[in-house]
Amino acid sequence: MKRLKNQKGQAFVEFAMMLPLMLFLIIVGLILALAINSKLTISNASHEAARVAAVTTDEDQINTIAEKGVIDGGLMYEYESLTTFDPEDDVTIDRHSDGTVTVTIQYQQPTIVPMIGGLLGNPDFWGTSIPIESSATFLDETKLGP
Repeated sequence: MKRLKNQKGQAFVEFAMMLPLMLFLIIVGLILALAINSKLTISNASHEAARVAAVTTDEDQINTIAEKGVIDGGLMYEYESLTTFDPEDDVTIDRHSDGTVTVTIQYQQPTIVPMIGGLLGNPDFWGTSIPIESSATFLDETKLGP
């Protein structure tokens, strides 16, 4: 009988030792799932904006399409004190001499675990965000002749 009590106590101690690691892995998994969702949303938004940029030179319209793609995808402008997306600063339109146009969108995916952002590309190791960037390139049809 005494031996059975010791085994129950041992199992509880082992569980208590593994609980922080299991919770950390669950939280990291959730953060990575959110980052993957953000990457897909940003990728789709840059594709839509680049397609519009291929047929027009109106930068306000291109920025509006990019912003609409990001916000309609469920992402936010800011999280607590972190500005996650600013259309004026985070949307870049480049018209190249080879007849293509590239639209690049940047986003800061917030995290709740400080070191995760540093492990996934944030130059500030203790930063609480994951930098996400996506570009799309299309033939610049505005430069084509009639």
